[in-house]
This record gives sequence, structure tokens and C-alpha cells, in this order.
Amino acid sequence: MMFESTPSPNYLSTQDDVAPSPSKKDKIVCRQEIVTLKEVETMVAVITQAQTKMDFDDYRLPIEVIKQKQTEYLEKYNIKKELFGDMGLSKEEFSEFYKITGIDLDGRLQHVDGAFNFFERKISQVVAFAKSIPGFKQLSLNDQANLIKASRTESTLLGGFRALLRNFDMERRVLTTPWGKEIHMDELERIVPIHFILSKFKYARSVIDLKLTIQEESIIRAIVTMFSDRCKLEEPHKVDQIQEKLVACLQHLLNIRPGGAGSLFYKIFNLITNLRNFNENETEFTKSLLQEWPMLSTNKYQLLKEFLS
Repeated sequence: MMFESTPSPNYLSTQDDVAPSPSKKDKIVCRQEIVTLKEVETMVAVITQAQTKMDFDDYRLPIEVIKQKQTEYLEKYNIKKELFGDMGLSKEEFSEFYKITGIDLDGRLQHVDGAFNFFERKISQVVAFAKSIPGFKQLSLNDQANLIKASRTESTLLGGFRALLRNFDMERRVLTTPWGKEIHMDELERIVPIHFILSKFKYARSVIDLKLTIQEESIIRAIVTMFSDRCKLEEPHKVDQIQEKLVACLQHLLNIRPGGAGSLFYKIFNLITNLRNFNENETEFTKSLLQEWPMLSTNKYQLLKEFLS
């Protein structure tokens, strides 16, 4: 979907950024042009600073506290299950019951409402990171908006994978949400396809296993934001030029690693390819989210609707 040129998406501004002045020495060659070492270092510093400002976890507690709260929740959950059995209504059954009674029988609406509120608050962080990429704000507003929306899955995962791994106890099948609520996997499955959650956990683990520096994580997140081939763009060549500079930044960071890059460059782009496949599947799911929960979406979440459109 392309945004109309007027009005612009309300989560984007029209302020221009200032590109650094490149020096003529210490050149790094891209496919289309030469990038100076100073420009590479400037890009890495600016994007890394933006990455470190991102906070996708409103519920930052020590791991010991998280585990204790999950234990207390599981005790209550198991008692409730023993007393009342499995109250696992399907989405259709739940919707019909809610229409008749107006009662959130198993608390799933509370979880969904919490998720919608959380993600609407975090849209500004996703946008702020994209706009930190040198050259991004010189693109048209339509292209900015479409790039951000097309990369939202990878961007949020690469911004919040540590919180996901910390808050998800796979063995006990319990998750602490970023907004501070515990939920059992059986309950979560009534809201979100379980394979979607397991895939996010798998990819989060894959990122950790690469043992990246914060600079490398930041540049990879910027690279996945700048793919020109998965959304409609007015000036795709400008997007490609920015991404080529980002790839040069990544190559530089890997080359200055102790012992060199080894096979890490290949592993990173294998991960990026897999994340793109995951993004395509997740996009189909998110398109139906607000439609599946009409009792929550009547006059709310306008920003989230625009972002998911």
C-alpha cells in the first residue's frame, strides 16, 4: 500500500537530516561508489546510538524476579485448571460468548488490549530507528513509510530479541509479556498461532548465537530496513545506495574483528534471508489482527491500524 503524498503518515515528520561530509582518504569501495572510512565510522556511531535508545521491554526486572513471578503465576494457573478444567474456547466460541454476556471469560481480551497498547506505543521507536539511518530522511515520505512498514517484523525482533529470550521460559511454557503480564502457552495459543511465537524465539536464539557486537546488531537492523524489493517505492535506487553503504559498514566491522570475519558474513545474511521469510508469514497474520478482535478496535488504535495497513 502506498501512502498518499498528502497528508503524510502521522508517525513521520518532514524534517531533513544532515549528511556527514566525507573525507577523500581511507576509502571503502561499494558496488556503485566509494565510501570513506570516516563516513562508515559516522554511520556506525549514529545508528548504534539509535539502537541503544530502543527499549522494547517496559517490564525490565532481574531474571530472578521474572522467574519467581512466573512460578507464582503457574501455581495459580494450575489450581484454576484443576478446579475448572480446560476452559479453552475457540476464537469463534469466545466471540459468541462475549457478544451475549460482555464478559472476558478467560482474560484474553485483557492480553490483546495490552498487546495493542504496547505496540502502538513502540511504533515511534521503530520510526525513530529508521530515521537515524543516514540518508533515510532524504527519501520521500511515501518511501519512508513503506520501508518502515515492510521491515517492522525484523526491526522489532532485532530491537527486542534479548527481552524475548529473558522473558520466555520454554521449559515451563510460560511467557512474561513486555507489558508485564504472565501468560501460559496454552492461553497464548488461543490468541496467536503458536508456531509464530516459537519462530520468534528460534530467530531470537539465532541472533544470540552469532555473538554480535552492538555495532554489528545495529547495522544489520538498518540493512533489513532498507530492502527495496519488497514494497512499492518511488526511488528504489536511492534506497539501494543507502543499503550498499550499510553493507560496507558491516563488512568493515567484521574485518576489524579479532581473527577476522571468518564465515560470519555468510551466517548473517543467511539469518537475514530466513527473517524475510518469517516476515512474509507474520505480515499475513497481522493484517487480520484487528479484524479478529472487533470489540477492541472500533475507535481505538488508529496509529496501529495505519502502521499495519
